[in-house]
Amino acid sequence: FAHLSHNHVLHGCDGRVKCEAKELDGYEFPTLWKEVFGSSIAPSLAAGELAAYCCVQFLVRNDRIRLRPLDFYARALAYLGSTPESYYRLFPVGKVVRMGDALGRTPCQLSMYIWHAMFGEPLRLPRRQHDANLPLFMKIVNIEVEALGEDIDG
Repeated sequence: FAHLSHNHVLHGCDGRVKCEAKELDGYEFPTLWKEVFGSSIAPSLAAGELAAYCCVQFLVRNDRIRLRPLDFYARALAYLGSTPESYYRLFPVGKVVRMGDALGRTPCQLSMYIWHAMFGEPLRLPRRQHDANLPLFMKIVNIEVEALGEDIDG
């Protein structure tokens, strides 16, 4: 598995009082995770338990795809794409749907953080330049503002 996009996303709140990941952890992200994976628990974005790359351009080998049964993918597709179920579950009665959620297709936006887990990768993907599993030609460094302050081990 290899992400082809360059923007590494790690949502840890690092003690900040106001943090978008806390809001996502409150309901939306755990609901999506539990629905897609059929799990009773979900990793915390606010605690920094999940790191991936933005967006959905990636390569995955056939044997990784076959790690999960066909009904897993059928259920995920139905939930994320072919039915309104994800909106009904993510925004139940009494929860306000923000305009950004509707315009940005929030279920799809939240899904970018789970593709690697679907295909057997660890929950916290390292930045590609530090990923021992990637071939050298894929270890291209993307100059991101947040990456400038990171140390080699981080």
